[in-house]
Parts: sequence; C-alpha cells; structure tokens
Amino acid sequence: MDAKIRFSYAGSYRETWFHDIHIASHVHSGTELVLVTRGECVSEFSSGELLRGSEDDIFIIPPGIRHDQRGRCITLYMEFDLPEPMIPGKVQITNIGNDPHLQSWMKSLLELGEKDRPPETHPLAAAVWTRLSSHLEAREQNLPVYVHRAQDFIREHYSNSRILAEEIASAAGCCVSHLDMLFRKTHGCSMMRWLYSYRMERARVMLENPYYFLDEIAEACGFSSSNYFIRAFRKVHGKPPGEFRRRKSSESRP
Repeated sequence: MDAKIRFSYAGSYRETWFHDIHIASHVHSGTELVLVTRGECVSEFSSGELLRGSEDDIFIIPPGIRHDQRGRCITLYMEFDLPEPMIPGKVQITNIGNDPHLQSWMKSLLELGEKDRPPETHPLAAAVWTRLSSHLEAREQNLPVYVHRAQDFIREHYSNSRILAEEIASAAGCCVSHLDMLFRKTHGCSMMRWLYSYRMERARVMLENPYYFLDEIAEACGFSSSNYFIRAFRKVHGKPPGEFRRRKSSESRP
C-alpha cells in the first residue's frame, strides 16, 4: 500500500431517500469517490457533461472538477489526497456490485472517518484506492476494439488542435454516435472529453520539465493557444499551470 495516499473525510446522504436531493455545484481539493448505494444519482460537471449512476456505481471525480449531485438516492462519499501521478485525469464511473469487499471497506472507512479520522483511515484508504484502480485497469483491458482503435488514434494525434470526432470515428472504423456510446459506457464520458483529459494528462507530465515554455506545452498537447491552455488547466485543476509547476518543483526538493 502507498503510504502517500491520505484520507481526508467521508460522509453519507443516507437520511434523504424519501426526498430528491440536490447538492449545489461545488469543487473538492482532493479526489472524490461517490458510491451510489440506493436509487439513481445524476451529476452535471463543469464541462456540461451529465452522468448518471445507479446502485453500486461509483463516481471517481478528480480534484478541481466543479459538479453537483441530485436525484432520489443514497450515496456514500469520501475524499482522498493522492500523489500527483495517481490523480485521475478524468471523471469516470464504474460498477463495483461484484466486489463486496470494496463496498465493505468503503463503509468501514466512513465509520472510522466519523470517529475523528484515526490513523487506521490512511492504510484503509490506500487499500480502497488500490482495489478500485484494479477495477479500472481490468475494464481498460476489456475495452471494445473500436474504443482501443480510437484511443490509439488519439494518443498519436492529440497534438493536433483541430482533430474532429469524425476523424477519430473514421480511424476506429465506426460512426460517431456508436463510438460516443461506447466511450460513455466504458469510460463514463464522451470520446472528445477523453481526448481533452488525455491532453491534460500529457500537459501535467510536460510541466514537470522546467525547460518547456507554456506555449510549447500548449502546442504539443493540442491547445490552440497558451491563453486557452492556461484557462483550461485552471478550470480542471483549480490553479494555473505555472503554480502547478512551482508546487511540483518544491515537492521534488530534498
């Protein structure tokens, strides 16, 4: 287990089953997990994307992503402080209905978190994240061939700021609507949102190299200008790329 994974807090909207809930739009400084234990939950994200989760679905929400929560549902939520390389690059949904251990660990983490966060919460949080990551990796390995082809095309051409959904679908060998449906089913987001998240992931890697200028990173990662890149990065991460780079630099110092 990675001792750097830190538990922040946990809670549950469990008294609201008989009434629709509507949690106002908000952001978190850490990575949030939202497990739907009953009913259906709908969240709208800052990108305008609307995702639905039902019983045993878990939302994985990266830091700085503005979102709301509504629906007739009971949810269990928790926030982790993850090392930078582990932070997910995009919002995802996966179902853990076939993993009673993971659900049990999350409920135990909720109970411990309500007791002033004893030291046991951190290793248990690491176990939860490790097991959840294995679910996401297994899902990735079983992706439909069209999604694999699309991802390969995106990884090769993401630096092209003018890339179109039609080009990605053509490379994958199917129509845009079908490919978008497959991406939403397997990744919880549209293919263009996946492209956007991949660009952000590559930008974070390049920012760790102090010799790249921001305009070079913007061009290499498919953003039409450095100004657009800075705005987009701040919207996703809650801080501009320069501040992100300075933080990474200070963390790497002995």
